Amino acid sequence: MIELYFPQSCGEWLAWFVAWGFVLVGLFYLIWPKIAMRMFWTYPQQESASLLAAVRGNMGGLPLGLGIGYLLFAQPFLAVALFLAVFFCIVGRLVSFIIDKSFSGFNVIALLIEIVFAIASFVYAFGFVA
Repeated sequence: MIELYFPQSCGEWLAWFVAWGFVLVGLFYLIWPKIAMRMFWTYPQQESASLLAAVRGNMGGLPLGLGIGYLLFAQPFLAVALFLAVFFCIVGRLVSFIIDKSFSGFNVIALLIEIVFAIASFVYAFGFVA
């Protein structure tokens, strides 16, 4: 039977908390997609079942699956996957700052949280913290 692995070192704890962050964000999008869209100021022209399916599937399922995968198996390559996922979230947000002119207080706070998640998973995945 698969058991929940509890971290033994500081680096493992960092990646473990990042994985829990992924799980919580994924559950939020999966369970409350309408609230998530309102919270992030995304007001679609027409709310449809396919829109909610896209939010639940893409924005909820992916981080949820990645976070649960790390929590169950706790392998260093999964910490690299966590890092890459957060890294490209940062890249996407920075591109949006430049192209879409989306620079706002909320986006800066979200960027800072993503940077913390990226650093936490990076230092463990690449051996800077044992």
